[in-house]
Amino acid sequence: MEIVPMTLPNDFGVLLQARNGATRLPGKMTMSFHQGRSILEIVILRALEAFDGTHVVLATTTSSEDEVLVRLAESYGIRVFRGSEHDVLQRFIDCANRESFSHLIRICADNPFIRPEYLQALTQEYLSAPSDYISYAFPDGRPIIRSHIGLFAELVATDALQRVAAATNDVFYHEHVTNFIYGNPHVFSTRWMQLPAEIRERNDIRLTVDTPEDFQMASELFALLEANGSSLSYLTKIIDERPNILQQMKKLISTYEK
Repeated sequence: MEIVPMTLPNDFGVLLQARNGATRLPGKMTMSFHQGRSILEIVILRALEAFDGTHVVLATTTSSEDEVLVRLAESYGIRVFRGSEHDVLQRFIDCANRESFSHLIRICADNPFIRPEYLQALTQEYLSAPSDYISYAFPDGRPIIRSHIGLFAELVATDALQRVAAATNDVFYHEHVTNFIYGNPHVFSTRWMQLPAEIRERNDIRLTVDTPEDFQMASELFALLEANGSSLSYLTKIIDERPNILQQMKKLISTYEK
C-alpha cells in the first residue's frame, strides 16, 4: 500500500527518540539491521513516508556516543535536537520549545516495525478531536506503549508535558515521558484508539528491539516482511508460523514485563 506523506500543521512535530548508549544492546541504533540499513535509518524512512520531512526531528542526547546518530539523521535531511540523556521529558520539552511545536508525535526509535498508516491515523484522530494525549490501547484499557508490540506511536500536547514537569520530579516519569499523563486521566484529557483486529488480543508479540535476541528475531522477521508483503496480517502470520520465535518473544515479554 502506497502512503502519501501527510501535511501536518506548522506547530506539530514528529520526534524520533533515540540514543546509542542502551544498556542491554549498546550501539543498536547503528548496527546493520536490514540490507545495510540501521534501525534508526528505517525509523527515519517510516516517519518520512508518513509525514512532511520538515516536521521530523531526531531527539537525541548530548553524549559523544550519539554523534553518529546526529550525522546519520542529517544525511537524511532531518533536524536534530540534543538534550538530557536520562531526563527524556525535559529533552522533549526543550526540543518543542526550540521548534515551537505545540504538539508532538513521539516515535521510539527502537521500533523498526512502526507503520506509517497508523502514524497518520493517530494524527487524523487527534486533529478531529484534540486532547492532551492520544494513542492506541488494548480492549482492557492497557496503553499500547506499555506493551512490547512496537507498531504504534503517541501524540501529546507540549503543554501536557510541561504540566508533568511542574507536577513531579520522579525520575521514572521524567524517563518515560508520558506515563504520568495517561496514569492521571482525572487531570489530563486522554483518548484511546482501537487496535487493528489482528493484534487486538495479542499479548504474545514483541517487536521492539531491546536485546540481542530481539535484534536477531526482528531482523529475520523484517526481511521476510519486506520480501513477501507488508500487511499486518502477513506479519502476524509469519510470527505464528515460527513457534521458536513466538516462544522467545513470550520469554522476553515475561523477563522485561513493562
